Amino acid sequence: MAGYAGRDGGATGVRDPLYAGVLVFDDGRTRAALIALDLVGTDYEEVAAIRAAVARSAGVPEGNILVSSSHTHAGPDFDLKTDYARVAVAQIAGAAAVAARDMRTVSLGYGEDAIHFSVSRRLPGPDGKVLFKVNPKGPTDPRLKLLRVDDGASIAPLAVLMHAVCHTNVLRAENTRLSADFPGVARQLVERTFGRTRALFFQGATGDVRANLPGTGTQVEDFRSGDEADLQWAGLDLGAAALRAAGRLAVREELSRRPGEYRIQCQNETVFLPARADLLKRAGWKKIATDGGTRVRCDLQALRIGEFLFLTIPASRWWSTG
Repeated sequence: MAGYAGRDGGATGVRDPLYAGVLVFDDGRTRAALIALDLVGTDYEEVAAIRAAVARSAGVPEGNILVSSSHTHAGPDFDLKTDYARVAVAQIAGAAAVAARDMRTVSLGYGEDAIHFSVSRRLPGPDGKVLFKVNPKGPTDPRLKLLRVDDGASIAPLAVLMHAVCHTNVLRAENTRLSADFPGVARQLVERTFGRTRALFFQGATGDVRANLPGTGTQVEDFRSGDEADLQWAGLDLGAAALRAAGRLAVREELSRRPGEYRIQCQNETVFLPARADLLKRAGWKKIATDGGTRVRCDLQALRIGEFLFLTIPASRWWSTG
């Protein structure tokens, strides 16, 4: 499993299914794909493998493929040397092929709501040092941003994209069952409510935002591992926010605002950032180090579909500290 280096042994079971969600868009000139994965993260080699496979299966240029991970700390270690990862890449490519084959005319609506289970995990101490504890006054981003995809064939959307900011680790190192964590609970709620809808979760820039599960007050890293009730609390809160936002977008006043055409544009750029010497001692950082270890690679991507803009920065296994 991935997400906590201190785990002893592999997964002992499966709490809930892990999914890859794929949306393919085409404006008649440009084709793009959005891919949402129930993984803690992917590195550049793994993203390249996914993009190459999807390019072959769905005719999407590799630079127009956005790969996002939910950052679940209850997911598998995704390594291309394993049969699991190789099969998963093939399945992602297969999903993209189905999406490209079943393409239809759609319109898009955007809405926002709020989540209430997140909290800052950095608390300034009396000596000026920052503690790894709940800080109710610390910065968070409670916004739930939602993109609703409609094909006009049903009152229910074809798909919804949920974007929120919170580390996906309600289930901590004590958990040894594979799980999509709270985004999986939210996805189930949205899909069961609408019936035919596919829900995809896109993680925001989590920084020091996590679920508000305080510990005993005696630990250095003072957060408890969540149980089933905690998972339901966070997941249903996210899912309910998504349902509220999606529901509003179906009323006629909202539908009337939607444009008749959505142009697709994509831009990629690689920049190199100064590296901290202590980070470069980690194997993952060494893989992206350049110039004698003084800089690290950072791939940036911008994907626009009509007025909706997706901006991405790298965030994968070697960034995560849990």
